[in-house]
Amino acid sequence: MKRRDRGEPMGGLKKHEAAAWPSYERLFDQVSGWRGAKAYVIEMTDRSGKLLGNNGDFLMHAVFDRMLTELGITRVAPDSAELIIVPPNGALLETYQFPSILRERIADYPNLPLIIFPSSALFDSINPAFIFEGRAAATLWFFRERYSFEQVGSAWGGALKALGVRLLLDHDVVASGNRFVREIIESRSPRNDTSGKRLLIGGRTDSESRTAKHSSARRVGDAHLLKRLARSAFFALPHGTRSAIARRVFRRKLERAGSLLMERLKAAGHKLPEGSFARTSVVDVSALEYSTFTYYLRTISSADVVVSDRLHIALPAAVLGKRVYLMEAGYHKLTGVYEQSLAGLPNVTLVR
Repeated sequence: MKRRDRGEPMGGLKKHEAAAWPSYERLFDQVSGWRGAKAYVIEMTDRSGKLLGNNGDFLMHAVFDRMLTELGITRVAPDSAELIIVPPNGALLETYQFPSILRERIADYPNLPLIIFPSSALFDSINPAFIFEGRAAATLWFFRERYSFEQVGSAWGGALKALGVRLLLDHDVVASGNRFVREIIESRSPRNDTSGKRLLIGGRTDSESRTAKHSSARRVGDAHLLKRLARSAFFALPHGTRSAIARRVFRRKLERAGSLLMERLKAAGHKLPEGSFARTSVVDVSALEYSTFTYYLRTISSADVVVSDRLHIALPAAVLGKRVYLMEAGYHKLTGVYEQSLAGLPNVTLVR
C-alpha cells in the first residue's frame, strides 16, 4: 500500500487551540492513506513474551485500539499485513531493550510501510537508524512531544531520512484521544462515592528501588531458601492480592516518594489547603506492583486533586477534569507532553 505524503511535520498548538484538548484529526490525516488496511501490530513485549509497561501504558494502548477501530485498521498476522504499526510507547530509549527488539521484529518485512504511533524517545549516543537498516518501505515516526522530536531530528535526522524515515510531531494519544479515555474510565470505574474530597499523591518509586541496597540477596543457606520459597508463593497469588499486599508492605517507601512530591510542590509556591481532604491516597497506581488496572482507573476516577510525577496518572486525571499538579520525573517526557498538549488547560499545573 502506497504511503500518502501529507506535507511538513506539524508544530505545536496554535493560539486558538491552546485552551482546548487536542484532537487526533491531524494524526488521522497523516495516516489516512492506510484507512481500512490490514496491519501487523508489534507486540509490546520483551523477548520472553512478558508485557512491557504499566497500567498507564495499558490505558494508552486501549485508546490506541479505539483509534485503530476508527481508522478501520484490522490486526492480522505479519504475512497478511499491508503495513506495520508500533503502538504508542515510552520504550524507545537507548538504555532500553525495546529498540533492538523492534529491529528484530520488523527485519523480515522490509517492504511493508511502518508507522510508529506518538511516543517519546531518547538517543543521546546511539543512532536509532540501526532499527531501520535494510528497510525498503517508508516509515512515519510520530513523537508526542517536541523535545524527543527535536533531539532525534537534530542528532540523527540525516541518517534516518536516508533510510526513508520521516519524523512528525503530534500528541500523546491519551491527550488527543481524550474522549476515549473518558469512555474507558467511566464505563469501567464510575465514581459513586461522593463523601468528601480526595487527594491522590502518586510518586514514582522505581528510581529509588534501583538504588536500594539488597543485602538479603547475599544470604546463603536456609534463610535464602526460605526467602526464595516465600517469593515464589507471593507471585503465585492473584495480581489484585499481590498489589494490595505490596501497598501495605512498601507503605513507607510510597510515603517517602509522596513526601518528596509535596516538598517540591511547596517549594514551588503551591500549597494545598490543610484539612480539606476527607481521604488521601499515597500510591503509584501506574506501577503494576502496587495496582491492578481496575484499581488504577478507580483511584484516579475517585480523586479530586492529583499530585504526581507519573505522566499517565496525571494525564487521565486531567482528562477527567481533576485538579492536577504534574512534576518532571526524569528526562524530558512529562515537560514535553505538558507543553505540547496540556499547557492551555486551567486544571493542570506543571511544577518546575
